[in-house]
Amino acid sequence: MYAVSEEFSSQIKSDNREFSVALTFNSSTELTGTTIQSISVDEVVNSTDALTLGCACSNKIIVNFINAPTDIDYGNSFFTATVGLKLGEMPTVYEDVELGKFYVADAETSNDFKTLTITAY
Repeated sequence: MYAVSEEFSSQIKSDNREFSVALTFNSSTELTGTTIQSISVDEVVNSTDALTLGCACSNKIIVNFINAPTDIDYGNSFFTATVGLKLGEMPTVYEDVELGKFYVADAETSNDFKTLTITAY
């Protein structure tokens, strides 16, 4: 459960919402919606239907990029994913919620990083 403001709670229920997304690689390089094409998150609470002691569960995220920067070692990196909900117009204000910290397990690219798909846990 995330602690969010009353304004966030009200705006998330509205029909007209605007979101932003950001991935911060290795605590320094932030990539935003200009290069992120899509994000899919699979959240896991338990690995099976039964509760197993000592079992480790991990969320999975798949991110598709277009024209990804080539100066990041995607195969050996981690990133923090955040989603923001737009709350105000003047000035533009987003309230961010962190989805988690993910470690890249697989990075597939074609045509020199014009398209890139990473899978992380």
